[in-house]
Amino acid sequence: MRTRARVLGTAIALFGILVVLAVLAYHGGSHLDPFAGSYAFRTNYLSDLGRVLTYNGRTNALPRALFAGATMLVGGALAWSAPAWRAWNGSGRAATATDVTVMSAVLAGAGFAAVGLVPEDRQLGPHTFVVDVAFGMLLVFVAALTVVQVRNRAPRVLWIANAGALAVLAVYAGFVLGSGTDTPSALTFAIVAQKFAVGIALLDVAVQTRGLAAKSATTDIGSRRGIGGVVET
Repeated sequence: MRTRARVLGTAIALFGILVVLAVLAYHGGSHLDPFAGSYAFRTNYLSDLGRVLTYNGRTNALPRALFAGATMLVGGALAWSAPAWRAWNGSGRAATATDVTVMSAVLAGAGFAAVGLVPEDRQLGPHTFVVDVAFGMLLVFVAALTVVQVRNRAPRVLWIANAGALAVLAVYAGFVLGSGTDTPSALTFAIVAQKFAVGIALLDVAVQTRGLAAKSATTDIGSRRGIGGVVET
C-alpha cells in the first residue's frame, strides 16, 4: 500500500516536470494564434503538447514525447494504485463505494495514459473520448473516495480536500465542457480552466497519496505490535 502511494506521488511530481519541459520545447502556436513561436498559457490546451504537427506546421516530436511520457506515467501509476485505496474501508461500511473507487481509479488512469498517445490533430474523436473518460472517471474516483473516507472517519483534511477538488471538477465539467467554445473569449476561458482543474485534481491526489502512505505506516506499526508486542526503534 505504501509503495503504491509513493509511486503515485512520485509520478505526479514527474508529470509536472515533464509537462514544463514539453511547454519549453513547444514552438508551434495555437488555434487562436497559429504563428506564435511558443506555448501560451491562455491560448494552448495541454493536449496541444501532444500534437504530431504544430499549428504552424512544424514537427512536434520532442514535446509530444515528453507529454506522452507524462500522461502515461501518471495514468499508469493511478491505475496501479487502485487496490491500495481499499485501505480506507477498514470498517467495511462502504463496500460499494470502495469498489467504485478502485474501478474508477483504473479507468481514469487508463484514460490519462491514452491522452498523450492519441494526438488531437490526427484522431480528434478518439482523443476527445479519452479526455472525457479521464476527467469523468476522475470525478467518480474523487466522489467515491470521499464517501469511503467519510463513512470510515478518515482524517478530516483528506475528505475536505477531496470535496474541494470534486467541486472544482464538477464546475469545470458542467460549465466549461457543457458551454462550448464558440467565441475566442469562451475558448480562452476553457483553456485556462482546464489547467486549473488539472492542477487542483493532481494536487488533491497528491494529498491523498500522502494520507495513504501515513495510514500504511500506522497500519504497519499496529501489525508489528500485534505480532511481537514491541516495536523496534
